[in-house]
Amino acid sequence: MKLAAHIIKAILAVCIGPLLLAPTVSARTSSAFADAENSFYDYSGDEFELVKNFDFNQCDYNTWMCCWDGRNGLAVKDNTDVCSYRGEEFPGDSEGPVHCHGFVWPENASDDFIKYLALDVAFINHVDEKAYTGNIPGAPVCHCLEEMPEVSRADCTQYRKANLAGSDFMACSKNDLRRAYKELYPTGRGRDLLVKKCDNRYGM
Repeated sequence: MKLAAHIIKAILAVCIGPLLLAPTVSARTSSAFADAENSFYDYSGDEFELVKNFDFNQCDYNTWMCCWDGRNGLAVKDNTDVCSYRGEEFPGDSEGPVHCHGFVWPENASDDFIKYLALDVAFINHVDEKAYTGNIPGAPVCHCLEEMPEVSRADCTQYRKANLAGSDFMACSKNDLRRAYKELYPTGRGRDLLVKKCDNRYGM
């Protein structure tokens, strides 16, 4: 599986990497996704299917986030506190180790621009390279920010700037999703869903 992900990364980088530095991407991106699916995803490929078929237009805050729960003994790097999800509270560290990671996109971003980022965050960077699995109880692993649990923070990925060497992706400023959202949407309400610190209602 790990080899397949690296091959996918190489295909996407060669075909569309330079084009993805701008919010609008050519139709060649769709071809690259199809090639990846046909060549390397002859198994279940749930994460790939999630990204390929997800309607990112439904996201109110142009922000997508994934959270993996390590309470079952999985090696997940704890980087956040979970406050609540649809009325269920998670006081203290009751949620166990949780790792959240997301990205935010500009208003004029194409669907393919978004999906390439989502594929890296949802699958290649975490499931394949780090073997992360498991969701916060009752919540999806990945979804629009407003459909995910309220958490204190999340790591963040963006496209690598054109003047920097390396892969297609890099960490956002301070590797912080809330900060990246605020920089792109200074008056947006999405930052309220990344609360920096869970309040006393959650036992923090």
